[in-house]
Amino acid sequence: MAEASDSPDSRAPLLSLFVGARNDAYMGDSRWRLETTINYLGENLERLQRQDSVELVVCDWGSAQPLHAVLNLTPAGRRIVRFILVPASMARRYAIPENDWPMALLQNVAVRRCRGRFIGQTDSDMLFPAPTLRRILALADGGCVEGVETGRGFFFAGRRHVPTSYVAMRPPLHEISWVVRRYGRALPENPWFWFVGRAYTGTGLVLMHRDLWSECRGYDERMVFWGSVDLNLAARALRRSPWVDMTRRGFELYHLNHHGPGGAAGPSRVWNPRKFDGLPFCPNGPDWGLGDRTFEEFVYPVEPAPSVPRPAGPSAPRWDWSRFRHLLPALLTAPLRQTMTPRAQSSLWYLEAQLRARPWYRALSVLPDYLRRWAGRK
Repeated sequence: MAEASDSPDSRAPLLSLFVGARNDAYMGDSRWRLETTINYLGENLERLQRQDSVELVVCDWGSAQPLHAVLNLTPAGRRIVRFILVPASMARRYAIPENDWPMALLQNVAVRRCRGRFIGQTDSDMLFPAPTLRRILALADGGCVEGVETGRGFFFAGRRHVPTSYVAMRPPLHEISWVVRRYGRALPENPWFWFVGRAYTGTGLVLMHRDLWSECRGYDERMVFWGSVDLNLAARALRRSPWVDMTRRGFELYHLNHHGPGGAAGPSRVWNPRKFDGLPFCPNGPDWGLGDRTFEEFVYPVEPAPSVPRPAGPSAPRWDWSRFRHLLPALLTAPLRQTMTPRAQSSLWYLEAQLRARPWYRALSVLPDYLRRWAGRK
């Protein structure tokens, strides 16, 4: 297979975003989170009239029943997504007892099959608001940021978290859109930390020109356990490309959270070593990302896109209090969080979870429903 640096054809999109996913129930309803991500992205691209500028590449890693057959996608979502189908039989070849989800490898499978001039890694539960998409596409269209040409930089953006308990209620897309527009900047930001002499964070987006992805040959496929795959890439990219943090430049991204306080809620795992000194710039061979294999791809039948921008939607949805109450701890602590250090913010996650668990909080949360029923009987 051709390297990711090969020039895309004239019909290729400006930007390829990619994610890894599987048809399972990873830490909640992962299928719902993925379809919400796709539908939200498609809706906002239509609003900007840029649906031909972006594709979302989903590496469907080893699903017994392919994701494209079970996701409930809107026409806007169907227009932008392309699935790379890695059979379960092949996925099992790369599974080890400690981990059946080789993050580096499966993400490289997606990278090598992206067609865009710029390629961005994101998550299968990440929301891209329309203003953020406008800024990303303007960046990819050319120019420079902080004196760094977009073709040579390592661009990244942090993320904020939509509370786990709210996400678990599976709110409708129009309600999520309104929450992000109205309260997005009050939601908790991913904690920052010091890494190779710079401030870094769990990212919602890592963006590089396709040539840079090819030069470094993607993620280090020797990292077969869990975690630090993104840090390894960042440390290697820093050797040849300046970092540009886009988080404070209006590149707001929102994670449909499925973690507990501080991010600890998954199964027990074996972790990759956190060693970043002396890393080879190109740790993989020429067939990185299973470049010597051909996989079936799936795209939905083409549906005509609307000729006029989509409206922004209702100014405010009709609230279901049973869902909205799950946002309250994050919103009430937002003013305090904005004055705190990243370490203190991590502690605040724990305090918010404790707040939700208090009997008096649960009693208050059901009070409006009780009063509504009481008023209806009179």
